[in-house]
Amino acid sequence: MRKSALAFTPALALSMACLGTTSALAASTGAIEVTYNCETGSWDITSEKALSNIVVSDGTSEEKTEFDDSMGETHMYSVADPDGLLGTIWVKAGNNASGDGPGYGERFTLEAPDCDPDADGDGYPASEDCDDSDATINPGAVDIPNDGIDQNCDGSDLVVGDGELRFTLLWDSADDLDLHIVEPSGERLWFGDTASATGGLLDRDDNVGTCAGDPEPGGVENVYWPVGAAPTGTYTIEIDNFSDCNDANTGSWTLQVHQDGVLIATYTGTEGDNVGAAYSGEFKVFGGTHDQP
Repeated sequence: MRKSALAFTPALALSMACLGTTSALAASTGAIEVTYNCETGSWDITSEKALSNIVVSDGTSEEKTEFDDSMGETHMYSVADPDGLLGTIWVKAGNNASGDGPGYGERFTLEAPDCDPDADGDGYPASEDCDDSDATINPGAVDIPNDGIDQNCDGSDLVVGDGELRFTLLWDSADDLDLHIVEPSGERLWFGDTASATGGLLDRDDNVGTCAGDPEPGGVENVYWPVGAAPTGTYTIEIDNFSDCNDANTGSWTLQVHQDGVLIATYTGTEGDNVGAAYSGEFKVFGGTHDQP
């Protein structure tokens, strides 16, 4: 394990406000305080009386710093420990020669705080997570479109076409799943025919050729009809695993059905082993009758 260098930096320029912003208290005697400062990666020492000497240890070696009265009294000092590996600090303050009264000392056992926590337990630390209070929001999440929430932390919510009727497929792998919607007339909307005679549109075809490197988590495909265009009848939903990246087929998918902007049905399933087989795979039917407004 790499050990932190035992480096010392005078902290005369540090203010007391800085010590309170991002530091975690290690211990206090009332006269001496030792705190860890996440911004600087150091242990900050403050003492009411002038410091006499400091000894630090990382468990294998010790290093002592003496303070010379000729340089003036020192009440603040910093010990660099960017990896949080130091184990103890001995601090002695007060010096009869300088007229500062009887000396006193204290041994501090150190435990650096987690400066980059993962509060919501989603596997992404706060420095990478745009909302560390919600485990459904992180850079690895699939962005649910049109909900006003940036689930994948790319800076904005995904927006897809919407109208009288919308079918949205979401999945959590780099595989190329394809959404097929068969209208009541039998006409099929898919990546090979993205616009139907009734006005239906496939406006998002995702994960095409991304096995070598998907630029965003999972995938989203979307088919919708503008207001007043969706035909009445039963719609058939087909989900085809067109291109499988890892041959494991362990991913899962969710299919949402929205009518007039309201979520009316949700289907879920797992990827099948129908690599490259046209119009096959997981199969669902939207059995409700869509009535024109």
